[in-house]
Amino acid sequence: MSVDMNSTEDDDEAQSKIRTSIEVDEAVWRELRANAVREDRKISEQLEVVLEDYYGLANNDNSTNDN
Repeated sequence: MSVDMNSTEDDDEAQSKIRTSIEVDEAVWRELRANAVREDRKISEQLEVVLEDYYGLANNDNSTNDN
């Protein structure tokens, strides 16, 4: 796991994000990607929503999609 240490102080969102690499089953990836497309989100945003839901964390920025 790596953290981007080149963020500026004005970029609060980038400072609160961690960049990582994962390996997942291809079927899981396809489902995640399909859900992201359906919800008009980036895959990383959809994964964050799934993880927040799983862990019971509330982040109102990504938990709803007002289209």
